[in-house]
Amino acid sequence: PDAPAAIPNYSLDFWSAKQRIGAGANTVKFDALDFIDAVLHDSIVSQVGPPGTGKTTIVRQAAHVLGLPCFIVQFTRDKPIESLIGVDKIQNGQQVFVDGEITLALRRAASNPDVPVLVCFDEFDHAPPEIQSDFHGVVEGRDYTLPSGEVIPNHGNLRFVLTRNTSGHGDQSGRHSAANVSDSAFNSRIKSAFNVDYMEASDESVLLMTHGLGPDESEAVVKFANATRQSVANLDSGESYDGMTEPVCLRHLLSYAAARSRGV
Repeated sequence: PDAPAAIPNYSLDFWSAKQRIGAGANTVKFDALDFIDAVLHDSIVSQVGPPGTGKTTIVRQAAHVLGLPCFIVQFTRDKPIESLIGVDKIQNGQQVFVDGEITLALRRAASNPDVPVLVCFDEFDHAPPEIQSDFHGVVEGRDYTLPSGEVIPNHGNLRFVLTRNTSGHGDQSGRHSAANVSDSAFNSRIKSAFNVDYMEASDESVLLMTHGLGPDESEAVVKFANATRQSVANLDSGESYDGMTEPVCLRHLLSYAAARSRGV
């Protein structure tokens, strides 16, 4: 496919990430330009963060801004490898090979070595380790050999972005029960990693206003959402043993705004 269409009402300024340095409270903050720079120069980038923080959205919007092809590959625990790398099928009485989601992206990249192709491995921590390990060579720039023996050349223009709710070491909170412990060999191949934050309260309010909420109501619901997020963070860190177990994310707020626009 060509570059994806722009996402309505979305601004690259909505995305941010941070990384704590050392044992203290010092942090380094990153913006969308840092993310785009990493994607363009590193073969594999990771984003880790709670649901609804725009991890997948930023990939699509970055591809739109850059004018680059983008493939979003959704992973689940039980997704068969054939849906990713393709499978032989009978069509009109003939055996033919039908590409999977990833081989389609590989062929697109191979067709024009001068154009970077973004491939988002969405919810990659849901993939079992044996599935993850199948793509060690591809993310390092090696050609990919199909079970049939066909070799899809890799010209080094593939840019992989992983989105994950966990850091790859499983989940203890119970909120991401579908997450697997990631393959350490795959984790070691990640070139850049971002811990993605929730949007700034002012940006989240502005976005909700573009979906029909008034300024006061937008500010109020964002304040409530941030209170639930902090409650969950305190619970996870051990600072509190009582509070919310599920945060209100942007998806919830957008659903609320949609309901309000219908007069609910």
